[in-house]
Amino acid sequence: MTPLAASFELFIIETGNGEDSLATCHLLPDAEGYLARILEPHQLAPIEFLDAISSNRYWDCPPWAVSVFPREYRLAGHITSQRIERDNPLYSSFSLIKDPYTYPDQQPPPFSFLWHRSKSMMRRLAGRSPLFKTCWSVLKDKPEDRGWLCFPPPLPEDWVAEAEARDAALFYTHYVPEDVES
Repeated sequence: MTPLAASFELFIIETGNGEDSLATCHLLPDAEGYLARILEPHQLAPIEFLDAISSNRYWDCPPWAVSVFPREYRLAGHITSQRIERDNPLYSSFSLIKDPYTYPDQQPPPFSFLWHRSKSMMRRLAGRSPLFKTCWSVLKDKPEDRGWLCFPPPLPEDWVAEAEARDAALFYTHYVPEDVES
């Protein structure tokens, strides 16, 4: 698939209590078709994915961009080891949308999409890893005043194989659970 960055709108509907707020996403039809092709093997509809990324359980402020990859990777350890801030970027995977506890015990969770909180942080991360550099290649010219759904080019398979081979050790060295103060 050709790399693409599509603008999306995230609407937050306050219902009185911040935790009870509702959020919804709007995506242009051409980008929705692109997303549908990626999600089909995972038996997800675009609306399920958009509901998941707009759920405020994942973030305390809307992301600047969400990068969506065409498959799941075992790179959670790589992501956590490269972070400059404890929770930036956030990540999840298609298989965890319906059941967030489906990954095998003693294994790091898979990853297939990233939340990028800001363009400046994405720029900094791009110099640290081929994963973030791939996202940055699509997002670098996008303005900060709107949200972006990014479909980056495939990651280099030789790099993926090497990174996945050491991922579990990285994850358990760098992961900090949410209930632990950093």
